[in-house]
Order: sequence, then structure tokens, then C-alpha cells
Amino acid sequence: MINAAKLNSISDDLFKYKSANTQDKVIKVCSADGKNVLNLDRDDIIVNGRYATLEHFGKIANMDKDAPIKFNSTLKHYGNYQKKVMQNTVLYCAALANKAVGLEPYTNINDVANDVNLYRNPIFWHALAYISQEVITPLFPAVIPAATERLVNWNRARLGETKLVSIKSNDFFLFDDDSWGSVSSKPYQYLYKDMIALTPKPYTAKTKIKWYQDIIDGEAGEYYAAFMRGAYNKMYAIMLAKFNKAMANEKYIPAENKWDSFTPQNWTDAIMAAEALNGVPRNQLAAMGSLSALSKILPTVGTPAVAAGIQGQIGVEWVRNGFLANVFGVDLIETGLAVVPGTQNYKPKYIGLSDNGQDKIFIFAKNGYSLMEGAIAEGSPITITFTPEETADMTIDISETIIFDIQPAFSQKVMEISVD
Repeated sequence: MINAAKLNSISDDLFKYKSANTQDKVIKVCSADGKNVLNLDRDDIIVNGRYATLEHFGKIANMDKDAPIKFNSTLKHYGNYQKKVMQNTVLYCAALANKAVGLEPYTNINDVANDVNLYRNPIFWHALAYISQEVITPLFPAVIPAATERLVNWNRARLGETKLVSIKSNDFFLFDDDSWGSVSSKPYQYLYKDMIALTPKPYTAKTKIKWYQDIIDGEAGEYYAAFMRGAYNKMYAIMLAKFNKAMANEKYIPAENKWDSFTPQNWTDAIMAAEALNGVPRNQLAAMGSLSALSKILPTVGTPAVAAGIQGQIGVEWVRNGFLANVFGVDLIETGLAVVPGTQNYKPKYIGLSDNGQDKIFIFAKNGYSLMEGAIAEGSPITITFTPEETADMTIDISETIIFDIQPAFSQKVMEISVD
């Protein structure tokens, strides 16, 4: 789910891009009669690419008719703007490629479309790759869904280096019954847990696009968003896989903090345990799980007639959302599935918050320390490589690499409930 409020809060500084490099920063394109002049400014192309991408995600966010906050669009002609930004980007990259072989810049997108040599030109693809990276990298954190933010505290780390993160704890001092002179026999309590080593490493996804459909006739926001969503899906899949692996380790969730089924009693017991162990009231707790799991958190207390009456009152919300937003004062947060790369077109496979198909719900403190620590490489954490194929439909292979690392921390106490 795209967060419209988060998109609205993106700093204007992101759209004041100024490159330190002045070589070929602005390319002048003239029509054949010399009357029409178009200045292709690389900085403007990157800024407009960011605007186009932001507007694309904002359009997606506004599709949620029930969202309390809407994205504040500044475009009057969305489609025309998206295509114009993409065309200027392509014209600029084509101008750089033409300059290298002594040709004048093309004056319109049709000239680019008809130049087969340009399709094969590595300068064109290198230029487009670097522009794409500069557009999407600073925008990427703004489109990470809320569920990921709840799970991971993101840090920055230099490429090739290991970043040590001090894992704090939201423990509080507990006092035992005592007597004079017995202090030395008491166990020490700590307000920190450990150090975690984060070493960003590359994860790569491969895909394909078409020369005419996606480059010549494409829309800028849709084009850039595809890279960002691909990078996020890979990051999300790794995060879920590591989270699920940590769940099997009693170091992170001991057996005493697990319930093997959902019942109203188990739900209240888990909430009270989370309150006590984390030192927060239940309105500061959240329960996280898949749609399948959250949809089963329904009151069944009392006689069948009473339970039916309760469920009837909440039925509208349950049907609209698929689950209740809040149960016994605890907010419910949905975590979606991640697609295993390479399986989306044939026999798709998914990764979610589950254990061998068993749905799980995890209760934790909303304002506590993150359950996991992550590190994204500084500089260019997302890199793109284009490789045009010699095919009739002019297909381009894309290799997209994102450089990051995620490790479990669990600085707070987490409750686990299995849901049938």
C-alpha cells in the first residue's frame, strides 16, 4: 500500500537537483529550419523524472477511495507530462550517442525510433542507466510500505565495509525482594543487547523491456516505478525470509511467548504479555500478519447469538478491509506477499509471514526498537545495466542490482500467535 501522506511530505530539496558535472549538461536541439530550439538539460530531466515518478505513485495511492489522506497532485495533464518527460530523456541520451559519432542531435522521438544503430549504441544505454539511477535512488525510501518500516530500521553503510550497529533494548529495571547485604547476589540487568554486523551485498533481478513499447512510447513515471518496485520486492523478500528464519530461534521468540492457535483468551493473554514485557499500554501495540491471518481475528465470545450479534456490527468493516483495523485496542497491520523472482509468469511462488504454510501473527510495540536492522549502501545502492538483444521485437535485457543487508535484532519482546 502506497502511503499518500508520506509522498506529500517528501522534501522539495529532492527536486532541486544540480549536478557538479557541466560537460554535456545542456544539449541544444534545433529543428531543420533552425526556428525551433529545445534545450535538453540533464538536471531538469532528472528533476522531472522524479516528479513523474512521484505523480505515478500518487496516482496509485489515490485509487484507494477510503484513504483518509489523498496525494496532492500538481499535474493538470498527467498523460501528456509523463510522455513528454520520457521523450526528452530519450532525446538527451540519443544526442550523447550521436555526438560520439559526429551526428547532430535528433529533433523528435520518431527519428530516434527509426535508428536501429542507436538501439545498439552502448552510449545511449549507459546514459539512460545513470539517469535512471539518479531519478529513483533518493525516491526509493518514500515508497517503502509501512509494514517494512515497522520491521526494519535502515542505516547507511559504505560499499565494501561492515557497519556495526549497537542494538539497544527497551528493557526496564526490575526490582526483586531484597535484604540488607544481598546486593552482590543479584543478576545484572542491561539496557543494551549486542552489536550487529551489517555488510551490504548485491542482490540482482533480471527482466526485459521493449524498445518501442517501453522506451519510445513509454511513460516516465511507469518506467521508473517498475525499477523501484522491483528493488523493493527483492528487499522485501529477503526481509521476510530472514524474519521467518529468526522466528524458529528461541533466542528471539522463546516458547513462552508463543500461542498455537487464535482464541479470544489467547489473544488477550498475548496482549497482556506484550504490555508487561515491553512496558507499554496496549494502545501502543500492533499486530502484524498476512491478510489471510488477520481476517481470522474475529470475536467469538459468549453464546452463539451474542457472537453473531457482535460480528454483525463489525461485518461492514471486515468485508470492506478484509480484517478489522483494531482489536482490543491493538492496531492490525497487513504484510503482503513477496514474489520469488523469476516465478511471476509461470508457477508463481511467494514468501510471506508464515511457517510451512501456517499463518502467523506477531504482536509488538509500535514505538519500540525495530525488530530488524538493515543497511543500504551509500552512493548508488541501485545499479542498472541494459543489454539490447538482436530480436525482431527489439527486446532489452535489464539487470537491476540493489546493495543492502538485513539482520534480526529483536530489541523488544514479540508475541507469536499461530492462526488456523
